[in-house]
Amino acid sequence: MRKVLLSTVALVALSISGSAVAAPKDAKLSNEAYVEQIGSGNVNTQDQTNNNAHSVIGHLSDTRQDGERNTASTTQRGTKHDARINQKGVENEAIQNQQDGANFTGIVQDGYKNRAAATQSGGIQDAYIDQYGSYNEASQSMAGGQHDSDIDQRGLANKAFSVQSGYENDNKIDQWGDDNEARVTQSGIATAQTANKVDVTQYGTDNKATVDQAVGRGNEATVGQYGTWNEAEALQSGSDNTLTQIQVGYSHFAKAEQLGNGNDAMQLQFGSDNEARVKQFGGNNNYSFQKQENSYNYSIVSQKGSDNRSSVTQK
Repeated sequence: MRKVLLSTVALVALSISGSAVAAPKDAKLSNEAYVEQIGSGNVNTQDQTNNNAHSVIGHLSDTRQDGERNTASTTQRGTKHDARINQKGVENEAIQNQQDGANFTGIVQDGYKNRAAATQSGGIQDAYIDQYGSYNEASQSMAGGQHDSDIDQRGLANKAFSVQSGYENDNKIDQWGDDNEARVTQSGIATAQTANKVDVTQYGTDNKATVDQAVGRGNEATVGQYGTWNEAEALQSGSDNTLTQIQVGYSHFAKAEQLGNGNDAMQLQFGSDNEARVKQFGGNNNYSFQKQENSYNYSIVSQKGSDNRSSVTQK
């Protein structure tokens, strides 16, 4: 879990000397709300309702706005939530909604007209959104389980969306550049002990990544896009599947479908205008390797059954 790490990062990024005074360790508080606004036309709304009168520090909400016409909204229901918002710039918007559970969320926005929303319902969840630039948009939605989510965006008009439902999920999205888009959906098994993991990294312009981890456990997907107009799609359904998609250059397309258990696929693309597809289904423990260099290569691999091995290299 990255809760301790993210809480520390958020605390450093969001704390301002003298802006909020922590309650004594022995203080019994139902709700805490701290607000600091610098500038003009900033709007902040905090709504806290504690359903446990005997809790030690039930809710904490800490909001700082520096600039013009920034909007922040925090809604907390239940027990032991922690919400922090730090906005700097003009017309940024942040929304936090927490319903029950030991949740944490932290939003940092610096720039112009960035949008961020985090919704948490149940479970021991973590969320962190960090946006620098203009017109960026990020959304996190969590329901049940022990989820982690971390979104970082730098640049112009990037979009990142994370939806998690189930148990022990984990995902991270990093986007640097302009007009990149990443979408991650995770759903797990309520009794699973091994988390599904997703790591998406995009550097460049107009890259797009979509990762869907359906019901299962122990699936891992890593997507790296470096360049322009690259697109990657991934679907994992089952358990203990591993996928790596790396695109360097421009106008690549990669698609992977893993339906089963213990499948392993790697797609590497360098150059431009390459296309790779792989489908592993109807069995377990299949392996596929695809590597494309230069331009205009096309590869499609289909594995049905178990213990199949495939390696394709194109130059």
